[in-house]
Amino acid sequence: SQVWKAQSRLKEAIRQAQTSAQVAYFSVLGAQDRVVAADQALARIQEHAGFVESRHAVGNAGDLDVLDARAGISRAHATLESAQHGLAVACMNLNHAIGAELRATVHVAPAGEHVVWPAEMDLDACVQAALASRPEIAMAQQDVSDAEKALERAIAAKRPGASLQAQVSSGGKWSVGLEVSAPLTPNYGADIAVKSAQDLVEQARADEERTSNSIVLEVVEAYYSLRDAETAVGLAQSAAEIAAAMLKVKEEQCRMGAVSYAEVSEAIETVRKAQSDLASAVAACFIAQPKLRAAIGCSESQLAFHIAGEMVHGPDRYRVVETADGERHGQM
Repeated sequence: SQVWKAQSRLKEAIRQAQTSAQVAYFSVLGAQDRVVAADQALARIQEHAGFVESRHAVGNAGDLDVLDARAGISRAHATLESAQHGLAVACMNLNHAIGAELRATVHVAPAGEHVVWPAEMDLDACVQAALASRPEIAMAQQDVSDAEKALERAIAAKRPGASLQAQVSSGGKWSVGLEVSAPLTPNYGADIAVKSAQDLVEQARADEERTSNSIVLEVVEAYYSLRDAETAVGLAQSAAEIAAAMLKVKEEQCRMGAVSYAEVSEAIETVRKAQSDLASAVAACFIAQPKLRAAIGCSESQLAFHIAGEMVHGPDRYRVVETADGERHGQM
């Protein structure tokens, strides 16, 4: 029993370590994309500042416009530096998760293909799978069984002792005797042992229920986090597309003198923020899957037979795919 529990704890620890590594891996990918978004924003604002200064040289832009454009460059530099700091921390977390030196150089391969969470594994199926596969459930049930057996032994120890004796007389007759022994005074020690065993049984049953409820809650939270993350990817993708289109409109209007130079700077920052939000949303979506698998207590291969749907390939690492049922899913 103790060996089995130790093996179960070891398997669970390995599974949790794998989940931590996956989470750190996708966090690095998200941080890399945020750096790219910040770098692109810096390039755009520098180009815009050059345009403003060229217009200022011919008297079509004021000193305040130039100052604002230069301030935009400073803000973009600060944003890029902050994104780079976030990437450095993400790389250190990944090194920590895989047992490498914290400051070791990280070379992360693209995530490649990604599949949506299988439709067959709805919330009820996830909960049932967790209750069937999580080792904590089996260990709690074993604790209840052990406590019940200990109670049976304590009750048996209170019963009077009995012995059966038999002998054959010289005449060939059997003589059988039953000897029963019981203490004449109350056996308080035995009574206390029984009561203690009963308390342990009740405690073990309560622990089993708490363990089960805790696992159900963990699965429900992880499941809804995944669904929310999938929805967030679609919303972030739409916001990024709208921001990019709006920037083009603002740039064209600015050339025609219909909008101020500051509005273009604001549109550039809106694009950067939308792209950064999209990167975070996609990373959160990818992180949510291993967390849900960990909550269920199954590896990816154990859930593979449930997965239905095509993998998405293409030059873009991230994209949003709308399935036949109308749901939008973030994919790589």
